[in-house]
Amino acid sequence: MKNLTLTILFTVLLFSCNSQNSAENTGRISESTRRNGEPNPADILKQLDADGDSKISKDEAKGPLANDFAKIDSNEDGFITLAELEKMPKPSGRGPQNGGERGNAPRR
Repeated sequence: MKNLTLTILFTVLLFSCNSQNSAENTGRISESTRRNGEPNPADILKQLDADGDSKISKDEAKGPLANDFAKIDSNEDGFITLAELEKMPKPSGRGPQNGGERGNAPRR
């Protein structure tokens, strides 16, 4: 009976540790995908490069990358490379929490 109790206790402890690790890792963004709070250029390229040619075309670009495609495509060849992603301008902050100025709107 004592062995059975110890086995059950050990099993519960083991599963609770695994559950805790899973919960922590689910909400965490790995260091390889973030650099100073910004997406890693290599990861952006992997996610958007649908045809595997190691560059992003206008059709593959999405979101802010598509909106600023001409600014990021510094050599104007119609593609964004890893080197161009690494040199792309940082997004400007918006709102007071990111260094923006507060407007004259009344406070609630």
